[in-house]
Amino acid sequence: MAGTILINETGGVALNSLGYQRIIEAIREEFSEGEADVRSAIYEGNDLACMNFISVKEQDAAGFQIFERAALAAYEKAEQHGQTFAEWDELMAQLAADTRSLR
Repeated sequence: MAGTILINETGGVALNSLGYQRIIEAIREEFSEGEADVRSAIYEGNDLACMNFISVKEQDAAGFQIFERAALAAYEKAEQHGQTFAEWDELMAQLAADTRSLR
């Protein structure tokens, strides 16, 4: 089953099952303990509702930026190991284009 990372009301990144799991778990590892509430809210659809999506569309700027920082850290690690793919790049572009981004 495929999955989606919802960015905002008009956009998101659709992924195949393997890509979805790789990306969301890599990002999850980059949240600090102090960011557990934000992480839980973003991953609620995946973790509690057993649906194949995570969502940052309801996050305010601070929550979005926490996710964006975690995603950037995960992307950089994947890039160092040659494990990025087109959907990673699409996610980075959509995060950067969002009005809540600091980039």
